[in-house]
Amino acid sequence: MPAAGVFPRLCTRSGIKAARQARRPPPFLREADAFCKAPCARLMRLRLRTGGNVMEYKRFENTIIVRLDRGEEILEQMEKLALREHIQLAGVQALGAVCEFTAGVFDTREKKFLANDFRGTFEIVSLTGTIDTMNGAFYCHLHMSAANERGEVFGGHLSRAVISATCEMVVTVINGSADRLYDEQTGLNLLQFPRV
Repeated sequence: MPAAGVFPRLCTRSGIKAARQARRPPPFLREADAFCKAPCARLMRLRLRTGGNVMEYKRFENTIIVRLDRGEEILEQMEKLALREHIQLAGVQALGAVCEFTAGVFDTREKKFLANDFRGTFEIVSLTGTIDTMNGAFYCHLHMSAANERGEVFGGHLSRAVISATCEMVVTVINGSADRLYDEQTGLNLLQFPRV
């Protein structure tokens, strides 16, 4: 999980909102453009300019089954789902295929996020995490591992992931809420629970 101020645009809606107000692509798309002109990046830019495809999902009481399509970015779609369905706390599991993703680890000594960018053909081996809030606003904490065509697996804390074919996701909504607060000692945004 990134420290406060490190990749805030990737875990909250403020970065995407600021990019829309400035009429510029979000930071993760500008970074992708600097590296390549992959079909996924082009498709994602087109969807953002035209309002994007709306993910498909169906709710069964507290369980939501989601399908994401090619070119959609996972964290952005999780935010849309959480806002649309008024989700304050949920567990997330998924599988699928991605063409680009950024994942890494948090260096506890340096208190900074070390990110790695991956591009190519990848199958999601595991995607798990939570939807919750920080200062009352949407927050998503996901970890993902993905395998390439040689069976090599890479992963860590997920900062972004662009779907190459499809992604099937199960979101389990939990009745209640849990807010995060930046912790100076660890440098992380930790879940807080009110004392009774």
